[in-house]
Amino acid sequence: MTTIKGRAYLICLLLIIVSGITQADYHYASHDGSNEYPYTSWDTAADSIQDAIDAAEPYDTVYIGVGEWYELIRMDAEDSCMTFIGSGWDSTLIWTDQPTWLFMRARNTSLRDICFEHLATQSAVILAFTLFGPPTDLYVNHCKFKGTCHSCAILGDANATEIIENCVFDSLSAYDKSFHGPLGVFRNNICAPTSHVLTSLFIDADKIVVENNFFYNVSRWGGNRLLCNAEHIDTLIMQNNICLYFGETAMIENVSRGSKFAYNIVNSHRPGLSLAKYSNDSTDYIDIYGNVFMNIENGTAIDIYPYSPYYEYASIRYNCFWNNGIDIYSESPAQYDSIGNIFVEPMFISSNDYHLQAFSPCINAGDPEILDLDSTRSDIGIYGGPLGEVYEYQDLPPGIPDSLYGSIANDTITVQWLYNTEADFNYYLLYRDTVSGFEPSVFNLIAEPETSLYIDTDFEHTNNYYYRISAIDNQDNVSDYSEELAVILTDIRDLFGSDVPRLTSIIGNYPNPFNSQTIIRYNIGNIGPMPVDVKIEIYDLLGRVVRILTENNRYPGEQEVVWDGRDNQGGELSSGVYFVKIKQWEGLIESRPRKIVLLK
Repeated sequence: MTTIKGRAYLICLLLIIVSGITQADYHYASHDGSNEYPYTSWDTAADSIQDAIDAAEPYDTVYIGVGEWYELIRMDAEDSCMTFIGSGWDSTLIWTDQPTWLFMRARNTSLRDICFEHLATQSAVILAFTLFGPPTDLYVNHCKFKGTCHSCAILGDANATEIIENCVFDSLSAYDKSFHGPLGVFRNNICAPTSHVLTSLFIDADKIVVENNFFYNVSRWGGNRLLCNAEHIDTLIMQNNICLYFGETAMIENVSRGSKFAYNIVNSHRPGLSLAKYSNDSTDYIDIYGNVFMNIENGTAIDIYPYSPYYEYASIRYNCFWNNGIDIYSESPAQYDSIGNIFVEPMFISSNDYHLQAFSPCINAGDPEILDLDSTRSDIGIYGGPLGEVYEYQDLPPGIPDSLYGSIANDTITVQWLYNTEADFNYYLLYRDTVSGFEPSVFNLIAEPETSLYIDTDFEHTNNYYYRISAIDNQDNVSDYSEELAVILTDIRDLFGSDVPRLTSIIGNYPNPFNSQTIIRYNIGNIGPMPVDVKIEIYDLLGRVVRILTENNRYPGEQEVVWDGRDNQGGELSSGVYFVKIKQWEGLIESRPRKIVLLK
């Protein structure tokens, strides 16, 4: 019996064997050939791909020329061990708009350098000859798949190994292995659907390997997910992938049964991993390590939930969590361990380049028992671990300060901005001038704050003021200057003295993000009888009020209150995004919420 490992490389070995078989022949399909049987040269090439197949024998190769090919290709069971090579995915296009499969494969079929396009719905581009007969192994390399969102690119066989490498999938599901089979390998591919693709990978097999892929859902449709139906897989290995922007459901749904999720980037803005238990085998668990889970603001990075009556057990170790709504959630914390995880900004080169900067906290922060290719302790992220990359860490300046906000009250100008969260950040350079479009210099440098708030009291009410900020790190690298913040003081005299703001609002908080406590600044509007009792409410991403700060006998104007990051029962809240708003007169007046980031 062929082992799983042997089946994984069966097709590759066949290709090597083919080169040594003297009986093997070559057949050609071209729009410029003379169509002379058996089509053994470009000059005598067939004007149909199907004709070239019909002239071929097992182990033969069919070359397909430049141009568009509108035809349905059918291989018979005896058409085994055949190779199809196009002229490049930008040159050879095979397509259909009929509601049927485009290419029916036989045993041990190999495809390379072809573009397939399926414009009908509820069908597949490549389908196995039979779902329950002899193995119909498939090797696809450097092909492109386009089509409608309800079509599938490759429909796997129940008794076959599929190896899919170096391909591009656009606007259709990439790989459906819903019939249980021995092995599927999905490697070095790009899945970037531009329309409503429900699931990129729908898989169910003895073993699935998904590695070094780029998954990017341009449409960000609500139901989209990267991988589904993984609960029936005996072994799922998903490593060194970039996974960006998926829908409202879990990006990877129902992962279970002895799986590994390692050295991936999950930057989803939506829920991340959904772990479910589908058996009572106590040895079933998922190993999650070396990953970065970030910006999952509207959901949970890792959600462990029961599938009655069992739980999944997860080992969650040496990962980086950053700016997520909830990092790890389980109804039973005993169902997972959390070792060596960090909760800091990973410090990538940019939003499009996931190499780590010098001084990133993810460097040498992975599993100490696993080494990078340079034989040092593994890094966290896509370029860490044995499948990662050796590269030089660039020492870049901090990010440009942004989201500048200015307010005027009580003879002060308050300037706020988003705090830099790089591990090597040091302080800011704050510049001010009375002329718009000014160039920052030592002559208009007014402060070097270490925080993202500055209180300016040294100004004339008769002038307008303009501010710009840059950030500096511990190595004296200086960022570019921020956008200009204008504070217009026209008729400013009306804002001082007894004439206080008539708007009840949250001004902001400092610091933000914060660890142990933050100062929330707010305005009390000059509306109704005074003094007034107000409530400052803190609530989580699910809209649940977690803390109420009551302030009594407050007068109009700017006020402050301290929040220690605890709930109403005094318990410490977990890291994540929270919101604050103020209520006056028992909620008859209510402010817009402002975001607060708590980091532990």
